[in-house]
Amino acid sequence: MSPRWWPSGCCGPRWRSVGSGRLCEGAAMRLMHLLRKEVLQMRRDPVILRMILIMPLAQTLLLSYAANMDVLHVPLLIVDQDRSPESRDLAARCTSTESVILRGYRGTVGEAEADLEAGRATLALIMPSGMARDLERGTATVQILADGSESTTAGVAAGYLSRIIAAFGIEAQTKQALRRGRQVKVGGMAAEPRVLYNPDLRTLWFMAPAVLALVLIVLMQNITSLSIARERELGTLDQLMMTPVRSWEVLLAKLVPVGVLGLVAASVVTMVVIHVIGVPFRGSAPTLMVSTVFFLFSVLGLGLLVSALSQNQQQAQLVSFFLTFPSMLLSGFIFPVWNLPALLKPFAYLVPMTHYLTIVRGTFLRGAGLGDLWVQLLGLALLSALFFITGAKLFTKKPA
Repeated sequence: MSPRWWPSGCCGPRWRSVGSGRLCEGAAMRLMHLLRKEVLQMRRDPVILRMILIMPLAQTLLLSYAANMDVLHVPLLIVDQDRSPESRDLAARCTSTESVILRGYRGTVGEAEADLEAGRATLALIMPSGMARDLERGTATVQILADGSESTTAGVAAGYLSRIIAAFGIEAQTKQALRRGRQVKVGGMAAEPRVLYNPDLRTLWFMAPAVLALVLIVLMQNITSLSIARERELGTLDQLMMTPVRSWEVLLAKLVPVGVLGLVAASVVTMVVIHVIGVPFRGSAPTLMVSTVFFLFSVLGLGLLVSALSQNQQQAQLVSFFLTFPSMLLSGFIFPVWNLPALLKPFAYLVPMTHYLTIVRGTFLRGAGLGDLWVQLLGLALLSALFFITGAKLFTKKPA
């Protein structure tokens, strides 16, 4: 049986039969030369090399440790107007936690307020004269002044102090009642919180896995869009498109090196998060790998979209920033998706980073597998296909 042949002009001057799945030699040779060109171009560009080698590590370490919302070492002032053993005991207990650090004692409330206004402290504990006497009667009250300009930090730290003070009051009343020979019965119901997956509520465990998504979207999207926009700006892309190469060959040669670098960067960031930062990995490695590949396809597609909308590198940078910043705000990177206004929630689920963050945090902390995350994985796959196909369609052979 005679073999079938590709139509004339399909793959260049030299042909092979396709009867047993043989490849077109002309297309393969052109693709190899294009890939070699892209690799050489990356090697000769020190800026891209620095971005690829330094940015993933720098972003991972900096964002993981700097974006720390744990409330620690909040500066505290104490105004002890009672000067009793009870007030000194309460002051010692309030300063024994890592959440606050004692900045000193003040004689009056006015002095404490002046320090709060000057920014030298965030909290002030006011123990009025007669506190010990009122504590014996069961009517003691102390005051906590908090700097509202740092609302989150001050609110959480003030909550810590309130719990310490409440426990101190119950303990003091119990001791007094026992000394008097009376039976004590305090409270009728208590809640015992138990935090799963992140017992210490460490922000580092919450933020570090999410940096993997941020590194990929910032690094890979920028490299893809800027490399194409630069060649369009210099005119080399137009010259390349006038050669016998096809658009899909140029596209593949552009994306394969970037995709490989993206996988390498993702692997490096994952190793740093696990072995350097110390975040536990409890889930399915194949699920994380598959979701990372899908997310990388979506990022490359967005890079193609940015390059299609840009005529030069400056425009590509602006469009990339326009796409990256809303992704961070809508995806749950900083704020939970369920806290978004109802009008914005549908847009959040159109952002690939939203689904990827759920998968990353689920596999790292909760030990989730494919059976738990298949909905997010399906959404990520659909969005990745949409963005990648749209970006590839816009990447035409027409000169800019």
